Amino acid sequence: IGCRLFTQQEALLGTGLLIVTGLLWRFSSSGLPQIPMLFFFSTSMLSLIAALEAQERTRKHKALFLTLVSSLLLGIMTLGNGIGLWFFPGFWIFAVAAMRPRRTIALAVPAVYILPLLPWALHNWMAIGNPFGMAFYELFRPYKMDRFAFQADFDPFLYFHWADFLKNTGTQALSQLSLLISHFNGNIVAAAFFPAVFLLPFQRWQAAQFRWVFLMMWAGAFIGMSIFGVNDEVSVNQLHILFLPIMVFYGLWFLLVLWDRLEMEMPLLRNTFIIALYAIVATPLGLTLFSRTPHVNWPPYLPPLISQFHQWVTPSEAMASDIPWATAWYAERKSLLLPANINQFELIHTERLLDAPLVGIYLTPFSGGQRTYADIINGPYKNWARFVLHEVREADIREWILSTMVNLPVDGGSVFYSDRVRWQQGQSSPGP
Repeated sequence: IGCRLFTQQEALLGTGLLIVTGLLWRFSSSGLPQIPMLFFFSTSMLSLIAALEAQERTRKHKALFLTLVSSLLLGIMTLGNGIGLWFFPGFWIFAVAAMRPRRTIALAVPAVYILPLLPWALHNWMAIGNPFGMAFYELFRPYKMDRFAFQADFDPFLYFHWADFLKNTGTQALSQLSLLISHFNGNIVAAAFFPAVFLLPFQRWQAAQFRWVFLMMWAGAFIGMSIFGVNDEVSVNQLHILFLPIMVFYGLWFLLVLWDRLEMEMPLLRNTFIIALYAIVATPLGLTLFSRTPHVNWPPYLPPLISQFHQWVTPSEAMASDIPWATAWYAERKSLLLPANINQFELIHTERLLDAPLVGIYLTPFSGGQRTYADIINGPYKNWARFVLHEVREADIREWILSTMVNLPVDGGSVFYSDRVRWQQGQSSPGP
């Protein structure tokens, strides 16, 4: 992409900046879908640039084919996160405006984009009655209600209120703007993308045209992330990372043009400037490499431990957790977000609403790592506070569904409540 939009030297320098960007490496070891999404998104954008070049050479059939390939790849990318749907309006508007024939593009591009999404939509419809999945219910969340508390409620009142929706979106948009620099890992070269788009004329027409579709897609992604929220710089809804590579190419071009306009004829100074950019961009990665940061995302994720539930829980059973996405992924077992209260847990178990008994609860610092005791007893897990705080003893639950428990690594930071002793079946106890 860098070579198509800018010179080979600028593309090489930009690629080097991406290699030393710590955020990309953090996502690569996070288990989140952003890196595969980045592959399909970048390939989609490369295909779109090739389509623009084919149309410039009046090769209309090739341009149409490449545009449809770009749309298909964008659809595959969306399978990684539903917020990808918000990328498409900007893509479609640009395709209709820039490509020919417009009528064919206007009809064919959405059809091809939707094609890989149909199995996902059908599965959602069969599972929960709407094609958009669980994220759809975020639109109904009351203002200031914790997202996980809302999702955990087995029987919430689903009323859509414009006021709540706009307040939630506005609050999350302001939060996103305030953390925008951290979402780009403090990358000043990527931040230079924004003045690059508006302040300087481009030497290559490809970069001049492509900036508009890229900007519109990023704006759509920003709206989607504002609606559904972004927690941390490495989190499931953090999709700014997909735009980071191309932003780096634009930003680097902008900074080099500004340097050249200083008309300093000393190559040593120019090289020093480039080295300084590398040093600034690489600082977060360097701090990570020379720190004693663990190689796993603990807390709350500890994949070797979570994978043990594959042996402790059978395929015909289910478990609840404060991180059910992790237990479902690493242990390959049916997992439920910890219900809003104990009564709902008992109802789901006794009525077999999951077509399986609930035989365990796995709790981690995700729920127990709040800043203060009051945050736990008054927060979204208040009905489970004693469980979260490890204040429940086996004598307290001897007559309950889950009658035994064990503290798990690291340092007893997580706990597993179970219907029977499962951790000693053919293996040693995981911890005291």
